[in-house]
Amino acid sequence: MGLDVLADRFLQDKVLLYLGISVLVLLGLTLLFAGFTVMMRLRNNIKARRWARLEREWEPWVMEAVGRGRHTAFLAEWIRPWDRDYFLEFLLRYANRFRGEERRTLSSLAHPFLARIARRRRSKDPEDRARAVQMLSSLGLPEYADEVLKFLDDPSPLVAMIAARALAQKEFVGHATAIMDHLHRFEDWSPGFLAAMLAAVGPELAPQLEGFLSDPEKQTSARSVAAEALLRLNQFSAAERAAAIIETEQSVDLVAACLRLLGAVGRPEHLDLIRRQAKSSHFSIRAQAIGALGRLGDMEDVAVLRRAFMDKSPWVAIQAATALKGIGADGILEAIAEAPSHPRHILAQQILESAA
Repeated sequence: MGLDVLADRFLQDKVLLYLGISVLVLLGLTLLFAGFTVMMRLRNNIKARRWARLEREWEPWVMEAVGRGRHTAFLAEWIRPWDRDYFLEFLLRYANRFRGEERRTLSSLAHPFLARIARRRRSKDPEDRARAVQMLSSLGLPEYADEVLKFLDDPSPLVAMIAARALAQKEFVGHATAIMDHLHRFEDWSPGFLAAMLAAVGPELAPQLEGFLSDPEKQTSARSVAAEALLRLNQFSAAERAAAIIETEQSVDLVAACLRLLGAVGRPEHLDLIRRQAKSSHFSIRAQAIGALGRLGDMEDVAVLRRAFMDKSPWVAIQAATALKGIGADGILEAIAEAPSHPRHILAQQILESAA
């Protein structure tokens, strides 16, 4: 019996020993992490104070250069090698505030340091590559346009998008074809956003957009973006291409995009084609066809629009109500709006109120 008691006490002492050791280890780790946190905080505070001091030194020079339009090359000699990256970050903050000659002055201040930034295209860190292309885009164009163009093939779609947005400008219309050839990389982005980006290049891009839209070798989602860009440019010459695609293409999204384009730039001779599409089995095609009738059609289309107003798809019904208003058939909408028993009387009321 005495041996059992001694064994129990030995086990208890052993458990307490292990528990005590565990507490000491956890306490040591806590102190270690606390010390590391304090050290990092002190390091960051020292770095922040140093950067604040550098900014106070640089700001008068930069503002004088920008204000007087001086290309102060001597500043490059004053920037220490280990401060160059931060100096570019400092200039980048100002770059988005200026245009014209002031922006060019900032670019001249950054120019001596941009060659090493361009080499970051080979970095394994996507954030580092993204920052590099942002610096080159904001401070290095047009000199580094070809370097920015190479980022379109970056493994990261975000890095490639930064490059695409930088080059989607009128002065780089020659690079726009490369941007369009990379549209398939941006399928997760809004088609409207991509179309607006391309349209920002200006009407000079329209011939390339039309050729891209008609190319069956291109992805249909990218061709839909081209159609939307042509719509934003109000490109009337694209009407025949859009009509030909509607006649032959099987992609619902592309046909819908071309119907939207045709509704804006089409002519009366395209009405028969649009009317046929209003009978499509796909609601998105029917909706865009009905919308196009509202812009190109006339009172002859009232019967088609009234049937579409009762379509099982609410999107088609909304387009039909808007189209009835567009061709001047307000009386039909008013009669429905005043009939509470009609299943679409609320929609008719909303269309009439929004028009008012």
